[in-house]
Amino acid sequence: MEEYYSLEAAHVATPENTVEYNCPYCNKLCTYMSLKDDWTDYWKCLPCKVSFSQSQLPNWKGIDTINMYTTLNDKLYVLRQFLANNRSRVEMLPADEEDTVVIAYEFKFLMPAVTPTNIQQKLLTYLIFS
Repeated sequence: MEEYYSLEAAHVATPENTVEYNCPYCNKLCTYMSLKDDWTDYWKCLPCKVSFSQSQLPNWKGIDTINMYTTLNDKLYVLRQFLANNRSRVEMLPADEEDTVVIAYEFKFLMPAVTPTNIQQKLLTYLIFS
């Protein structure tokens, strides 16, 4: 999911060094990842097509970004919810990772009540009426 944004291969922590995080949508244990030169923790839940990140921010504790993936009209989209900034962004991800990511829309609020089961409907509604 996140290979679009990292040139370095993700480092998957060994079980004894894993920071555990349960997916809030399915309550299953997420896979933990980090990058060797990064101060951010990453988790992914493949069944839900969601990833989470937690950075070292001075005024925010806990998960600061939720990325929810879906396909609309044969294109891969991601809804990025920036919890610490109370903002959302919809991006269309290219089929070829060398191509450009397209920012479809930016919202000055968090999109309410979006889940892996309703993301397609919510995105279609917001994009049509925005």
